[in-house]
Amino acid sequence: MAGVRNFAFLFAYCCSNENDFLLFLDDDIRFESEFYYKKFIPIKGKEAITTLYKKTIPHKILASGVGYYGRADLSAFDNIKLFLEKIELLQNSKSKRKLNNLFEDIRFLPNLLPVKINLPSKNQTEYGPGISGAVLATTPISIRSHALPKCYNEDWIWLSLLGDSKRCIRRIEPKLLHAEPYEENISHKAFIYQLIGDINYIAVEQVMKNAPSGINHIEWCKSQINQSHFYWGKKEIYKELLNAIDKTKEIKKNINNLDKISNNQLDNVGEKLNIILEQLEYSFSYIKKQKNEHLYKQFRIYLDSIPKWQTLLDNTRKIFLKKKLYMNK
Repeated sequence: MAGVRNFAFLFAYCCSNENDFLLFLDDDIRFESEFYYKKFIPIKGKEAITTLYKKTIPHKILASGVGYYGRADLSAFDNIKLFLEKIELLQNSKSKRKLNNLFEDIRFLPNLLPVKINLPSKNQTEYGPGISGAVLATTPISIRSHALPKCYNEDWIWLSLLGDSKRCIRRIEPKLLHAEPYEENISHKAFIYQLIGDINYIAVEQVMKNAPSGINHIEWCKSQINQSHFYWGKKEIYKELLNAIDKTKEIKKNINNLDKISNNQLDNVGEKLNIILEQLEYSFSYIKKQKNEHLYKQFRIYLDSIPKWQTLLDNTRKIFLKKKLYMNK
């Protein structure tokens, strides 16, 4: 995704001038009211666009975005943790229907995992800086400042490096609809990719929480980030994986005591919990083997390449403008 977003940044920079308002959208964002997950979601798209335009001031390094109804902006691991929490709650519930519905949601494992859906009438589940690359309003000077890193959470990291959140990050109302499919693939490769991105984001946030007010966040990150920040990020993910593994084992142990579901359902649920457990244990083993030094060096390569990104944008814009002038003659 980072490569696609960076290409969009490059193309937008070439085609714009410094007064322009730039709006980047994922193809699953909806600006009109519609049914999603069998629920009607009211959306005020015109108001959202107008507010984004007003809040995104030309010549400033900043970004504006929105919250979302529909599919929550969460990783596969986040969705697994929420799913396990639901099972824990419903094990003591008297609602056979709710429990059956929950178990029905995992019938497509291992290929697909149910995801959290944010609805207007329910509590919203959100992580990160409050906005994301799915709806990103910004300025040419902002996209020139740095590229997106080639990892999961690339948009959150980009926002962290943009500047102080109170000054540079603006979340507006109303919300838009994130109409992505209800399930998510959880292959080993995709799962690990997301976890490494989580570690990177935690490391950057650890650096930024001590950044003095008004300082250039990119220069601060370059001067302060080190292996210990990735150790901290790895430790956090390591701890969460261990907790999820223990929780899955506990649920498996207690699931046979349920009298609300049939024996066939019990067998199916046990099989699906084994799949989740295998995914978690594989990821735990993989993350444990990752060296802090390697994670740090990979991210340092990204930080050190920022001047090359700026040169690329400037040179490409010059070429684009020359060709445009030639064609207009």
